[in-house]
Amino acid sequence: MEKIGFAALSYALNLYFYVVAVLLLAGFITLLLPGIFIVYLVLDTLGNQVVSNNKKSDGHLIISHYTPLFQALQVVTAQWNTMTLLTFGAQTLGIMYVIISLLLLTKFASTSGEILVCIVTALFNITVVYLGNLHPGRIFKLSNNILMTWKKQMRRDKLSKLTLASLHPIKLNCGSTHHFDGGSVVEAAQIVIENYISVLLAIK
Repeated sequence: MEKIGFAALSYALNLYFYVVAVLLLAGFITLLLPGIFIVYLVLDTLGNQVVSNNKKSDGHLIISHYTPLFQALQVVTAQWNTMTLLTFGAQTLGIMYVIISLLLLTKFASTSGEILVCIVTALFNITVVYLGNLHPGRIFKLSNNILMTWKKQMRRDKLSKLTLASLHPIKLNCGSTHHFDGGSVVEAAQIVIENYISVLLAIK
């Protein structure tokens, strides 16, 4: 029975690598993930520039200098948010196959070859899910911190207030009702652990 279960899960995992990974996860990894990382690096640099400015500097000059870049990042992420199906699908499949990989490793793998394959696939899936949640969550947190810093620097300048009113934290959506934030990695880990334990107990 265990051999049949291992064969079935192995077939599902192969289907993932040869079909789903090419059509969905490969698109996320090759198109969105590098872009997300670049946006994070730009925001990180922008945040460092904002913090390094002297507190006595003109708040309006600081904000007017950096807001065009911030607005450009908002436009880019707004375009990405039109592909929420890709992001949500990659997130769901990534989590699902992390669970499958762990089940294969702990429940069904018996030979050294099977164990090695399961370890490699589990590490690959965990890395994809981790990176796919880490940088989008950091983008939201970092952009929110930048806006809060600008609000402190603008003082009573009305023009700066109007400019800041048009800005909002940069969010990358995951589906129609959820967006990535600083706790996305922990949430994904909780989903993996809870479902892995549930399935493990069900097939025990």
